[in-house]
Amino acid sequence: MTDNIPTLMNAAYYGFNRGLPGGDFAPKVEGGSLVTHCNQFIQYVAKCMGYGAFDGMTANEMVEFMRKPENGWIQPADGKTAQEHANKGVLVLAGRANPLGHGHVCLVVPGILEKSGSWGDPVPKCVNIGKDVFFGKKISFAFSAAEKCDYFALSKMI
Repeated sequence: MTDNIPTLMNAAYYGFNRGLPGGDFAPKVEGGSLVTHCNQFIQYVAKCMGYGAFDGMTANEMVEFMRKPENGWIQPADGKTAQEHANKGVLVLAGRANPLGHGHVCLVVPGILEKSGSWGDPVPKCVNIGKDVFFGKKISFAFSAAEKCDYFALSKMI
């Protein structure tokens, strides 16, 4: 399975670059509000990994879709399990639906767990395209301690 890692990391890297200023995934202010493109970033990475079921979905829709096991996703119990899957080349996402607005999704990438001061636990590394755009930082930089994420792994890759 680790032979997926180069494809995963290349997709993450190119998608991340598209999230930097001037890129088509970069956050933009439109009508006085910040518009982010985490869903488009995840759609891009997933397609690079041969998975196209997210086409046209919002972040909220992606999270709700992944919560249904019949759609081929499992929910790893915690960040440690999510990181272990990502380290094997499995497509692993972190997400949180927001019933009152926009949810958020990001990509868990191979790396080592690192303790989060705000969460109090070791957390995985991720690539985030949102109000903050970063590569390889702790997932606690993408989600607040009060609004932690759920982890999802593509079951056919496990």
